[in-house]
Amino acid sequence: MKTNLRVLIIDDNVDQLEISRITLRKRDPALDIEVALDAESGLQILKEKHIDVILLDYNLPDMNGLEVLRAMQQFKRDIPVIFVTGQGNEKIAVEAMKNGAADYIIKEGDYLKLLAKTVRHAHEKARLKKQILTSKLRLQALFDGIQDFISVQDRDFNIIMVNRSFAEWKNTQPDLLVGKKCYELYFNRNRPCDNCPMVRTFDSGEKGFYEMRYQQDTLHIWSYPMANPEGDLEYAIEHIRVVTEQKRMEEQLIQNDKLVTIGILSSGIAHELRNPLNIIEAARYFLAESIPPEEKQLHEKLAIIRKNVHRASKIINNLLEFSRKHDEDREEVDVHYILESTLALVEKEMRVRDIEVHREYSAGLIGYFDVDGLRQIFLNLIMNAMQAMPEGGHLYIRANIENDEVLNIEFEDTGVGISPENLRNIFAPFFTTKPVGEGTGLGLYIVNAIVHRNNGEIDVQSEPGKGTVFRVRLPFTRTPDAAGNRLSRQEKAVPCTL
Repeated sequence: MKTNLRVLIIDDNVDQLEISRITLRKRDPALDIEVALDAESGLQILKEKHIDVILLDYNLPDMNGLEVLRAMQQFKRDIPVIFVTGQGNEKIAVEAMKNGAADYIIKEGDYLKLLAKTVRHAHEKARLKKQILTSKLRLQALFDGIQDFISVQDRDFNIIMVNRSFAEWKNTQPDLLVGKKCYELYFNRNRPCDNCPMVRTFDSGEKGFYEMRYQQDTLHIWSYPMANPEGDLEYAIEHIRVVTEQKRMEEQLIQNDKLVTIGILSSGIAHELRNPLNIIEAARYFLAESIPPEEKQLHEKLAIIRKNVHRASKIINNLLEFSRKHDEDREEVDVHYILESTLALVEKEMRVRDIEVHREYSAGLIGYFDVDGLRQIFLNLIMNAMQAMPEGGHLYIRANIENDEVLNIEFEDTGVGISPENLRNIFAPFFTTKPVGEGTGLGLYIVNAIVHRNNGEIDVQSEPGKGTVFRVRLPFTRTPDAAGNRLSRQEKAVPCTL
């Protein structure tokens, strides 16, 4: 069953217009006919009504058919126009086709018999054209929506089609890439890249893959065969993904796993070292009791042994205390003690790096805290400051209580500082500016996570060449009830004895 179409006939010849109208209705009753005797009337009808097909005569009193075609562009509707002209005006009809007409008819012979069929054909052609355009726009939107870089290339590596992400990667527009060779455009080469997966696809018809370094990025490149309607391999699809960040994260995860393993081993070794230290101390005590008091030189040597055994025990205790997982979320501790015991873990490294520590602690730093969290925060910020001062410098640690509610701790170094672009990412996981093996990119991320987990705040100020200041603010309370977690065992605050 034929669908109803509304046809507009624009013709200043009343008789010709009426004949065309009658012929169309007779041969195709589903056609609704609108008529106009001049261009102005026809344009007014187009403005007010929906029209499916236009029959347009070339010779009109107020403007010719070509001028009407141009005037119709203001409506921004793709309406098929059939140009009707007299014999000998074929050139004009061809010109009309160039200006957007869908078809033309020469007024000769039995042209009226073809009129209805031509109207239906023009409408169907316009409908199919619209469908194709819609499908193309949807495909292009899908193509451009892919964040990876996609291109279609022929056997000579000429780009046939490329998505917007690829063009943005090259700081240009997609249409400016079409027709260029991929290896020249992307990689500034005069021949295909070594191990190019596109070569394999064109040679074997199979998909290919290759990982390569390009400038500062790591690229994963896939290629897929694309056959023409006859089934022959004419094109190939190249799919490129920048995996620089992914690769860096994988490497950092591997490094982090190694550090976790080292931490576990260190804890085990620390436990094992206690036994020989106890034996050494017992032997020293036995010798001290056995040697006569007048042997002062021997007793001095034994005192040196005792001093260093105690020093080694202190280091082991600090290490084990740092790695110990507490059962309680919060417990009463002296922040002064936690700071000093953490500094003791890196005391030797500080001396080697020629870093001098300046302490500004206020009194009354005893309160209820997440002890594990405090140690993690302090150690990571101290280590970060040390690494920022490879040539030595000064580390200022300040701690005070504000209004008996907030613990303020500040770590200021005189190191290399942080650039503004890096400062924005300073707390991002796996972000690091340090060489491989000197940082995992997790330290400051962990600090930030712990601070916020404890309802605290952290900020950083830095300038290249002028050092960095980290400021931590944590809720402070002196009672277990206010801390939100009453201790199961009543322990006194650990005093500062260092």
